[in-house]
Amino acid sequence: MPRLPRRMVVPVAAMLGLAIGALIWGVVDANSHRTKVMRNVSVLGIQIGGTDRVELERRLDQVEDRIRATPVRIATTDGGFSAPGTAFGLTLDRPSLRAEALSARRPVGVVDRMRAYLGSFVTKKRIVPRVFSDVNATEKTLSKLEGPTRRDPVDPQLKLRNGRFITLPGSDGDGIDAKALAGAISAAVERGQFPITVAANRVPLPSSFTTEELQALADQATQRTASPIAIVAGDKDATISPEQLRRWVRPAIVNRRVTLTLDDKQTLAGIRALVGSTVKDPVSARLVVGATGVEAIPSSDGLDCCQPDTVARVQAVFEGTSPAPAKIDLVVVPPRVTTDEAVKLNVKEPIGTFTTKHKAGEDRVKNIHRIADLLRGEVIKPGETFSVNDVIGPRTEAKGFVQAHVIEDGVFKDAFGGGISQFATTLFNAAFFGGLDILQYKPHSIYISRYPFGREATLAYPQVDLKLRNNTPYGVMIWPTYTDSTITVTLYSTAFVKGEPVDQQVTLQGLCKRVVTTRQRTYLDGHTSKDTFRAVYFPKEGVTCTGSPTPGATTIPPPAPRPSPATVASASGATGSTSVRTKPTAVPGRTATTDKPAKPTATPTPTETKPPAKTTPPDAGGGVVVARPPVTGVG
Repeated sequence: MPRLPRRMVVPVAAMLGLAIGALIWGVVDANSHRTKVMRNVSVLGIQIGGTDRVELERRLDQVEDRIRATPVRIATTDGGFSAPGTAFGLTLDRPSLRAEALSARRPVGVVDRMRAYLGSFVTKKRIVPRVFSDVNATEKTLSKLEGPTRRDPVDPQLKLRNGRFITLPGSDGDGIDAKALAGAISAAVERGQFPITVAANRVPLPSSFTTEELQALADQATQRTASPIAIVAGDKDATISPEQLRRWVRPAIVNRRVTLTLDDKQTLAGIRALVGSTVKDPVSARLVVGATGVEAIPSSDGLDCCQPDTVARVQAVFEGTSPAPAKIDLVVVPPRVTTDEAVKLNVKEPIGTFTTKHKAGEDRVKNIHRIADLLRGEVIKPGETFSVNDVIGPRTEAKGFVQAHVIEDGVFKDAFGGGISQFATTLFNAAFFGGLDILQYKPHSIYISRYPFGREATLAYPQVDLKLRNNTPYGVMIWPTYTDSTITVTLYSTAFVKGEPVDQQVTLQGLCKRVVTTRQRTYLDGHTSKDTFRAVYFPKEGVTCTGSPTPGATTIPPPAPRPSPATVASASGATGSTSVRTKPTAVPGRTATTDKPAKPTATPTPTETKPPAKTTPPDAGGGVVVARPPVTGVG
């Protein structure tokens, strides 16, 4: 075998190395595109080459947006009109476009494959997409754009008069054929015409079926509804009367021919009414406080009517293709909370409780008892935020609330639900000692002596709310109880954290008192944290911190002797009960009293606060508070 001259060995080896390297690189590069679109592939000017399947879908979204935004010009003998592609319901045939994009430049033969691969660097591949135009959307657009020159066809109608089927004649129309136009638009897109221009002529538009065809259906409907249809749903037998059947019958176009069908909505509603006794709501598991502690009331499934094929089953009996009775399958509806889920919340012991007192027999007491009954047993799951306003909603007479005293912008008034702020204050303090996050609250704008000074909350729908977050790994259940003269809220869970007041600062803000209360939370692992709660109290009814009257104040009564801010309220954590008192603060010009509730004066004692007319910054009075962490200030 002849040997190469020495001077040619190096060049030949170099060329061979380059060839082998190029081949290896080409194989590797081509393999990297095995699950991608090959380079230099585009659709309607949008590059899709080199994209993987996820990125390809995003590029196809862009293609479809371009198609929908493309102007469609309809040329007619009288000039025509135009509208964007969306008006004609243009949609992209994604499956075919996706398949073509991923198979582009992938010939079977090795030589052809290499030629296509090398050609992808210098030549471009343009894919023309397949597009569908919706006939119904096109028909609606034509009805608008053709205006009074278009007459849409009117189908004959099947009517029920005095228990008998009659037919009303229809009429043909005149205008552009929507079906033909939709096909022409799709074809123009596939030919790559952008913008799209399609020539169209006005033609007679026949109705979907003739009066004679409908009359034959009317005779058929009379025959099919001569007898009742028996149905069975669970353990319930029922009968659809001929009168009911006739009200449900409708003509419809199925597989390009007119036929009789049952109206889905009316048929399903009628069957629901017939089998209503078998339908029942699911019952979620409930936690209650019994004689032995917290107990779980088991959950139960519900039953609803009906499975999606219900109307089809009755339709089959109606058409005679299935024997009677029509079997109706009910849907099993699971409860929102199962028994196992309730038990796993580990709600088993008191973690915080608080009691406030009130006079017996007042209208406001009815509201306190009503909201207590509505919230008894409410469970806050771990990590969830509980909102009184979200759960209770507006306080109305229909919900069992009555009118009673409220404070609105520092002025005494009456409103439905007056008094429920006492419940809010009691719940606030139970959460305070239970160590829960108090995300949102708002004290009264005037201090009321039956509440803990600086540690209370009011309510008004929808802005003034009390929101608590369960920052423990266990469920927390709200369990209110009451007597004629007290309301108590106890939170049940598993001991995790305990809260207690450790400091309170009172400063003057003009004529108002600004109160900052510090809470310390102690966790089971021994670590502690602190947060603060704020309140600002007006000096008296109708008077702001600057001494000016509040909005809506008509009269300002002379100041009556008022007690110092002391409180009688029982507070306990998970480990026992503690008597919590706030040291009385001297008020200039007033007489300090004991921590018993103040005797009523000529002015009614309100407990509910409605939202102020505008938001007031925390340091400007108005009873605005910001609790931390984290907290939403309420104006």
